Amino acid sequence: MTISSQTIRISSGIIALLFAILAGWQMSNTLLWGYWPLPLLLGTWITILALAAPKIWKTGQQNKHFHLATLTGLLLWLGFPDMPFAPLLFVAYVPLIIIEEELSGLPQAGRRLSFLAFHAFLLWNVLSTFWVTNTAFFAGIFANVVNAGLMVIPILGYHLLRRTIGDRFRWMSLIAFWMMFEWTHLHWDLTWPFLSLGNALAEWPACIQWFSYTGAFGGTLWILMGNVLAFLIISAYNTHRVLPALRQWIPFLSWLIFPLFISLVMYDQWKPQGTEIEVAVVQPNFEPHYEKFEIPQDVQYQRYRSLARSVLTSSTRYVVFPETSFGNFDLSQIDGQLVIRDLKGLLDSFPNCALITGLDPYRFLAPGETSPAMRPYVQSERDTLWWEAYNLAAQLSTNEGTQIYVKGKLVPGAEIFPFRNWLFFMEPLVDQLGGSLEGLRRSEQRDVFVHDNMKVGPVICYESVFGEYCGGYVKRGAQALAIITNDGWWDNTPGHRQHLRFGALRAIETRRDIIRSANTGISCLINQRGEILQAQGYGETAAFRGTIRLNDQETFYTRWGDIIARIAFFLTVVFIAFGGITAIKKQIISS
Repeated sequence: MTISSQTIRISSGIIALLFAILAGWQMSNTLLWGYWPLPLLLGTWITILALAAPKIWKTGQQNKHFHLATLTGLLLWLGFPDMPFAPLLFVAYVPLIIIEEELSGLPQAGRRLSFLAFHAFLLWNVLSTFWVTNTAFFAGIFANVVNAGLMVIPILGYHLLRRTIGDRFRWMSLIAFWMMFEWTHLHWDLTWPFLSLGNALAEWPACIQWFSYTGAFGGTLWILMGNVLAFLIISAYNTHRVLPALRQWIPFLSWLIFPLFISLVMYDQWKPQGTEIEVAVVQPNFEPHYEKFEIPQDVQYQRYRSLARSVLTSSTRYVVFPETSFGNFDLSQIDGQLVIRDLKGLLDSFPNCALITGLDPYRFLAPGETSPAMRPYVQSERDTLWWEAYNLAAQLSTNEGTQIYVKGKLVPGAEIFPFRNWLFFMEPLVDQLGGSLEGLRRSEQRDVFVHDNMKVGPVICYESVFGEYCGGYVKRGAQALAIITNDGWWDNTPGHRQHLRFGALRAIETRRDIIRSANTGISCLINQRGEILQAQGYGETAAFRGTIRLNDQETFYTRWGDIIARIAFFLTVVFIAFGGITAIKKQIISS
């Protein structure tokens, strides 16, 4: 008996809806959602497809293309941390390229391709970054849906350019357009570069040691070109050209193996650079949803102090606390705060040691002073005062005094309202999401903390996802990096493990050891080869001591940054201009 496509569609929609309802009910009755947003989002999307897209369920080309798009989404997810199948990334885009090839020249090809690409990328976003909804539900949905939509743009641009100028520069334009998308995601206020392709290789540091020359964009280029070469093999087989297909395996395997071989040689021959010092790391483990901002600060401080004392020695040069460890005080009076005075008192017992910690203070503006993040404080029957909020890192020490660095890369929604002048109608939603309309004050440059002629770059949470940005600390003289973060907002899901792995990419790119302190974990040390050492378990209260090296040498990537992305930017502009001129010429000739 044959089951009709309508029966499959209705049954799938009902099952998906039931899963979504179950997940929503579970989330409404628990404090921590964990993995429950995943079935909610997937179930909702499949229900929408069952109701609004009946044609994709019927046998035929549309059904085939839908399955191919689904395959692309699944392969991208399986290749992305913390899934262990990174080699699948080198064929993940092939089904989508096949779809574009078969749709080329058909009516409404662009619209159909856009829908299928959106489906593929939405699957990838939801399966890999569903955990964003654990921070703020609607913001998480926004991040997944909007990012999937933005990913469609380079695919559609590639399709439109190919339709305009033919197959000239076909593959070069595909790669350039995608890299342009990733580069844009690093440099505008709606930044969300978590799913950059180069990041997907973070699980395998031994295989990407050449990131010290190319950065993560080298990984993006490696993956995209691998997909192109894989498609050429399949295309040759589909046209029954067996011998050409066999020949196509040579460039494909060479493209995969040669960078891998180079990396393994670099990994094997790498010698640690710099002077060795002792450091300590504290992981206080205050759950951010219901503990961190509810338990009195003086009570939290006792845990910090106890953990620090348990690992500090006379040889310890740095001790690192996580992001936003203390706050809710006036930044202009920082040295007078009780917790700061007590911390400095602790350091008096260890005069060789400096403390790096995260703070979230505020500051009142002077009369006439303005700030892009200023917000009003209305006093009853008195003048309105203006103030601004911060997420910053501070270094306390006995000899150098207090040094601060204000976070420069802010999280969209939670710490900054992107394009507020254009998206003013979303102000009520942003306010409901727990973010502020004014956002936080941010730094325009990196600062380096100095302690006894040692220099450490303070990297605050989200900033560790940005390769060239972290390289800016090294350009300012940083000999090591300290990543301070609070990943507990995402619960025990892949989010905190992905974020940890991206820190390993920064270690390889800059050849800097990293001290990583995370409120709920994972705190660790990362060496210059990107190896994660002394990792503390997620959700554990812990402190540990270890050694890092202070390196003064700059890598090629630190010196030149994302030069591959800049080349892609130039090529994208050229392709768009060339495509526009060609389209105008065709219109003139046809008229």
